[in-house]
Amino acid sequence: MIWHDRKEFNPGPPKQRALLAVLSMRLGEVISRDELIDAIWGDRPPATARSSLHTYVANLRRRLTPRRSPDGWSQPLTSNRSGYVLDLSPGGLDAWRFEDLLAQARQGRRGHDARTALAGYDRSLSMWRGTALLGAPGPFAEVERTRLAELRLIAMQERLLLLLELGRRVEALNDVTALVHQHPLNEHLRIMQMIILCRSGRQADAFRVFEETQRALAAELGIAPSYELRLCHEWMLRGNPELELRVTSMHIPGAGRPAGHYGGVLAGQQGRCH
Repeated sequence: MIWHDRKEFNPGPPKQRALLAVLSMRLGEVISRDELIDAIWGDRPPATARSSLHTYVANLRRRLTPRRSPDGWSQPLTSNRSGYVLDLSPGGLDAWRFEDLLAQARQGRRGHDARTALAGYDRSLSMWRGTALLGAPGPFAEVERTRLAELRLIAMQERLLLLLELGRRVEALNDVTALVHQHPLNEHLRIMQMIILCRSGRQADAFRVFEETQRALAAELGIAPSYELRLCHEWMLRGNPELELRVTSMHIPGAGRPAGHYGGVLAGQQGRCH
């Protein structure tokens, strides 16, 4: 859902929605016409792409309410010889707000303030009200949709670690179980589920998770469990030592590569799960 000037805003047909998606995600930047054409149509734009782009821009301008400024009224969508630029408040864009709040939550986490960080993750994740850039076609929207979805998943995993740190195992187990249901082949989530079950005294259930994951990976992808997943299983076989999971890499690459990457390092400590 899009709101503008406190009213629900209909950006128009799909390609026009894709144009608004590009301009919104790059607020304040001048984007050339060729960039916009590539972002909306991809490698094979129609011969009419440039004229269609001009029409979409004109339609969006009519739909966007001019803003009052000290110098009078101004149009938020402007153009020059280089291209087009959308000038709106970043605070009004959920995607930008989500990333800003996530950065603040991570800062709290680096400061070892688990409760403040957890509240920050809750605020950032509350920005989600459905699929990002829903209904916007084109390669740009698809890459951004995937990037934001994977960043959301990473944020959820970081939040799970904080729940464990605060001793809220029941909540952590409920949350990770729901995430595993949505992402059954995500080994990182499966490891977290095994660790939480182990710490909750449910070792048999943790072993069942490993066996289910092993079967699912073989059936769906034709692969064996990763080194990290096997290592977690081996530690449990040795007597269920205390396990700690740390997210060590959270890099979001650009277009043309996977939209997200994260990994876990397992570190065993003396003692038993409790």
